[in-house]
Amino acid sequence: MTSALSVNHLFTEAQQLPAAAKASLAEKIVESIEADISPELEEAHLREIHRRQQEVRNGLVEMIPGESVLEAMRGKLN
Repeated sequence: MTSALSVNHLFTEAQQLPAAAKASLAEKIVESIEADISPELEEAHLREIHRRQQEVRNGLVEMIPGESVLEAMRGKLN
Protein backbone atom coordinates (compact mmCIF):
# COMPACT_ATOMS: atom_id res chain seq x y z
CA MET A 1 0.00 0.00 0.00
CA THR A 2 1.47 3.39 -0.94
CA SER A 3 1.73 6.24 1.50
CA ALA A 4 -1.05 8.19 -0.27
CA LEU A 5 -3.36 5.18 -0.12
CA SER A 6 -2.51 4.67 3.54
CA VAL A 7 -3.33 8.30 4.34
CA ASN A 8 -6.60 8.12 2.43
CA HIS A 9 -7.47 4.84 4.16
CA LEU A 10 -6.66 6.27 7.59
CA PHE A 11 -8.69 9.39 6.86
CA THR A 12 -11.69 7.32 5.77
CA GLU A 13 -11.44 5.25 8.93
CA ALA A 14 -11.03 8.33 11.13
CA GLN A 15 -14.16 9.89 9.62
CA GLN A 16 -16.14 7.04 11.18
CA LEU A 17 -15.06 8.02 14.70
CA PRO A 18 -17.21 10.11 17.03
CA ALA A 19 -16.30 13.81 17.10
CA ALA A 20 -14.48 13.58 20.43
CA ALA A 21 -12.33 10.70 19.22
CA LYS A 22 -11.51 12.56 15.99
CA ALA A 23 -10.48 15.60 18.02
CA SER A 24 -8.28 13.45 20.25
CA LEU A 25 -6.67 11.81 17.22
CA ALA A 26 -6.03 15.18 15.59
CA GLU A 27 -4.47 16.46 18.80
CA LYS A 28 -2.12 13.47 18.97
CA ILE A 29 -1.10 13.95 15.34
CA VAL A 30 -0.37 17.64 15.90
CA GLU A 31 1.63 16.80 19.04
CA SER A 32 3.71 14.30 17.07
CA ILE A 33 4.44 16.93 14.41
CA GLU A 34 5.31 19.54 17.03
CA ALA A 35 7.83 17.13 18.55
CA ASP A 36 9.81 17.33 15.28
CA ILE A 37 10.04 21.15 15.30
CA SER A 38 13.50 22.49 16.11
CA PRO A 39 13.88 24.63 19.23
CA GLU A 40 15.14 27.50 17.05
CA LEU A 41 12.03 27.42 14.89
CA GLU A 42 9.81 27.20 17.96
CA GLU A 43 11.58 30.23 19.48
CA ALA A 44 11.21 32.22 16.24
CA HIS A 45 7.53 31.30 16.10
CA LEU A 46 6.96 32.48 19.67
CA ARG A 47 8.78 35.77 18.97
CA GLU A 48 6.51 36.34 15.97
CA ILE A 49 3.42 35.60 18.05
CA HIS A 50 4.50 38.09 20.72
CA ARG A 51 5.32 40.72 18.08
CA ARG A 52 1.87 40.38 16.54
CA GLN A 53 0.19 40.48 19.95
CA GLN A 54 1.96 43.75 20.68
CA GLU A 55 0.84 45.20 17.34
CA VAL A 56 -2.77 44.38 18.21
CA ARG A 57 -2.47 45.73 21.76
CA ASN A 58 -0.86 48.94 20.52
CA GLY A 59 -3.57 49.47 17.90
CA LEU A 60 -1.10 49.18 15.02
CA VAL A 61 -3.16 46.52 13.26
CA GLU A 62 -6.85 45.73 13.12
CA MET A 63 -8.15 42.24 13.83
CA ILE A 64 -10.35 40.78 11.12
CA PRO A 65 -12.84 38.06 12.10
CA GLY A 66 -11.90 34.71 10.56
CA GLU A 67 -15.33 34.27 8.99
CA SER A 68 -14.95 37.60 7.17
CA VAL A 69 -11.62 36.50 5.73
CA LEU A 70 -13.01 33.13 4.67
CA GLU A 71 -16.03 34.78 3.06
CA ALA A 72 -13.78 37.17 1.10
CA MET A 73 -11.57 34.30 -0.05
CA ARG A 74 -14.57 32.23 -1.12
CA GLY A 75 -15.77 35.22 -3.15
CA LYS A 76 -12.41 35.45 -4.90
CA LEU A 77 -12.43 31.74 -5.71
CA ASN A 78 -15.91 31.83 -7.26
